[in-house]
Amino acid sequence: MTSVLFVVGLLGLVWLGHRYEPHYASKDGHRFSCRVRPLVTEHQRYLDAQRTALDTRPSPMLLGTFGGRPTGSSSLATRWRDARAVVDMADDRVQLVTRVGPVRRPLAPARVVARSDAPQNRRWVYVIDTEPLRELRVPVSSRSVPVLNELVARSSGNPLAP
Repeated sequence: MTSVLFVVGLLGLVWLGHRYEPHYASKDGHRFSCRVRPLVTEHQRYLDAQRTALDTRPSPMLLGTFGGRPTGSSSLATRWRDARAVVDMADDRVQLVTRVGPVRRPLAPARVVARSDAPQNRRWVYVIDTEPLRELRVPVSSRSVPVLNELVARSSGNPLAP
């Protein structure tokens, strides 16, 4: 009986660990941490599926990769990555620095062009105009949400409801 409770407790901790997402935002909301991933469209998924179906070479890497490169339909290509963001209101742009392990990769400053219609899992998802397009995810209660909404309103000309 105690081993069952122990396993249930461990599963509960694992569930909490996957649900919790640490977030930092400065008091003015111009510096914050977030999650970023490439925006994969259905057309890109179709092209990746065609490319992997046509190539018959065996892949020595993990399942879901092709020649060591993640395909658009695999979970590796669409994984959320930790990032830090700094908003420059003078240029209406966001400077992102992604982190993959110990390596930090700065991205070119980009505009925030859109926001999701409704929060998903208590998080807003914004679209960043980089190459390729990227999704930026922040919690609904973040201090950076009004700042990002203002950037979307400036780029599209339509004010967003809170």
